[in-house]
Amino acid sequence: MDMTTPADLLAMIPTVVEREPEEMLVLVTMKDGRVQAVMGLEHCEDESMVPEYITAIIEQMSEIKPDAMVAVFYTESESECEHDPYEHVNILLMAVIGLLTPMDVAPGLLVKGGKYKIYGTSHWHDLSEVKDSTLAAQLVLNGVPLEPQGVVVPEPTAVTPDIIDAIDDAVMCVPEFPERLRDVWAMPYVAEERALWGELLMRGFGATEDEAIRMVAAFQVPALRDRLMVDTVSTTTNMIDFGVTITGNSHEPVHRERLEEAEKLLDNLMQWTCDRHRAPLLVAQAWLHWMQGRSLDADNYLDAALAADPDYTLARAFHRYITEIKRVPDKVMEDPSL
Repeated sequence: MDMTTPADLLAMIPTVVEREPEEMLVLVTMKDGRVQAVMGLEHCEDESMVPEYITAIIEQMSEIKPDAMVAVFYTESESECEHDPYEHVNILLMAVIGLLTPMDVAPGLLVKGGKYKIYGTSHWHDLSEVKDSTLAAQLVLNGVPLEPQGVVVPEPTAVTPDIIDAIDDAVMCVPEFPERLRDVWAMPYVAEERALWGELLMRGFGATEDEAIRMVAAFQVPALRDRLMVDTVSTTTNMIDFGVTITGNSHEPVHRERLEEAEKLLDNLMQWTCDRHRAPLLVAQAWLHWMQGRSLDADNYLDAALAADPDYTLARAFHRYITEIKRVPDKVMEDPSL
């Protein structure tokens, strides 16, 4: 989706962060002509702290290495006072980042009182332009949620003692994994479970009981769980590509329908899971939602995972990753080849 006007940019931000920003600096970075990341930072109201504030932003920029950046300052204040505390920060951002990093820094935007303006100009635009922007129309037409959709975890309607025992038995029968991850992926057992996951995604109408037992058991095994999650968007066997994909740093386009099929499949599998088996599937759901920019829904899935198993390591680690580090994956783009 191309952004050709400031209104397009402002239409995109609430969709990505899943709320209307208030009293916040939002940094939007671009790479190779696409949105790379959207980062929200608290305002720096103490001007004596501005140098430290700018330094922290530069460090973030040097880590993700964008081609371009624009800063959007949100404030609830409707005051038309002459002194704008955010203009100072904007000037320093343009001067310092443009000087020290190899990227284009666009003039910032100030959003307040139902209007916005571009720094360096005096004309205020009405925010109604945002709703009429081309990008806003595309977001709606392509089904990108403008609000968090909410999380509904399916009930364990198909769980019986025999199902629980069968899943436990399947986990117990998993062959011993070699130390090297690449050797794990080459194992016949892993290849068979990956093939079943791919078949179920293509089939699109859920799993049989026997297939569900196999898949739920597969998600209980950490190395296989991670492999199946990545398989949803990429079957790469390159270790570096695998790493950047699972951490949301890949710039490869992802087919949205594939992610949606995985969401439905995990919901289908959830009916066969007791609390002891649910956490891995809930974390996988959190990852799928996060990959689509739905971080609030991802948080809710992680809360559900920790409610099912408070000691589930990946749920705690992933929660910290997306809430404290605040890395945001690229927006999902359509790729019919997947």
